[in-house]
Amino acid sequence: MLCAFVFVKNADDVWKYILILALGSFLSQVYLWTFVPRLVKFRKVPFSSVVGHLPQLFILFIPTVAISLYNYMDKIMVGAISGDVQLGLYENSEKIISVVFSIIAAFGTVMMPRMSNMVANGDTEGQKRSIESSMQVVLFIAFALAFGLVGVSGVFPQVFWDEEFSDCSILMALLSIIIPIKAYAQVLRTQYLIPNKMDKAYTISVCLGAVVNIIINALLIGRLGALGAVVGTVFAELTVCIVQVVYCARDLPVFSYLKHNAFFLALGILMSLTVYIAGGFLGSGVLTLLIQIVIGVVIYCVGCLIYFKVTNNRLFLDTLDTVVHKVFKRR
Repeated sequence: MLCAFVFVKNADDVWKYILILALGSFLSQVYLWTFVPRLVKFRKVPFSSVVGHLPQLFILFIPTVAISLYNYMDKIMVGAISGDVQLGLYENSEKIISVVFSIIAAFGTVMMPRMSNMVANGDTEGQKRSIESSMQVVLFIAFALAFGLVGVSGVFPQVFWDEEFSDCSILMALLSIIIPIKAYAQVLRTQYLIPNKMDKAYTISVCLGAVVNIIINALLIGRLGALGAVVGTVFAELTVCIVQVVYCARDLPVFSYLKHNAFFLALGILMSLTVYIAGGFLGSGVLTLLIQIVIGVVIYCVGCLIYFKVTNNRLFLDTLDTVVHKVFKRR
């Protein structure tokens, strides 16, 4: 990000921007490999033991292609139908949502091996308890991020980009809807469907989402531009989530997860409205954005802390006690 601001000055610097993106990815991977010798022991694996896993890997490869299809088709269709300006608006709005969601995506990556181990050991009850706890944590974070972005959507584009990107405000606000939807579906996918070898359900859900996305894009992008692609993305993610819920509903209390975490939704809405109104009074600017962030964090964190105390939520209270204890112990 720093290199982009320092070296990219005009349209002739596209090659610099591409080089910055490429080197950023390359250096991050090189850095990770410095840990490998300490953590990984290399073993020669017979090719015959690898072949048996290929059919299952191919099945999981199909939804990966489908996800890439409807992620990149949005941009291709917006650029081809509505032009580069609309593409730029959509690309930047979607990138912010992707960066924010990566926080939640990391949670699923960490939990999947643990859940697979529980399934292998036949610990069904342990798996269900972990899913319930994970859903609490993920929705707690997801509603905070989603409604936080909605709250600052009127100010953020002008501060982070320029006045020319003011139309990103509505795009960011609408795209934020997919954060809790994707978060909910990700817990079901990474902690139940895939560990329990329900790859067919996962594949069907993602493929249906891709179809819905392409159909809505074809119908709306010509009329609404980037906004049409946003609508297509929201309905695609909603389709994926609904299909995965249907497959999980036989064994998991999927609707009680929403009921037990509805407080985060209500508090998120309150936070978002307060932050958005504050931005309207203070006007656009870096200071306004910082004030909005502080207001949002205080409202959400204080509200959640009161809720955890009243409901005696041991998951969050014990975690908070542990963090506080470690901080003071170090000091």
